[in-house]
Amino acid sequence: MDIGKNCRISWKAHLDKSVNPKGIHIGDNTWVLSGAMILAHDHCRSLKADTYIGKNCVIGVQSIIMPGLSVGNQVIIGG
Repeated sequence: MDIGKNCRISWKAHLDKSVNPKGIHIGDNTWVLSGAMILAHDHCRSLKADTYIGKNCVIGVQSIIMPGLSVGNQVIIGG
């Protein structure tokens, strides 16, 4: 995983580390809140793809970021 400086990641957040742990990239100053899921693989579709979260983002409570998605800078995703 590539996690930027000053990130805040809730201890209840789920960062996918099973099949493609190096596939998660989180920019500086981003918050990942409780219950949020950031995935880098999908067994149902046989997909393994990198997932990018930009700088200064907030990934809200219970949000799901699917594999292969790129989120820009200064984005808020509500859950």
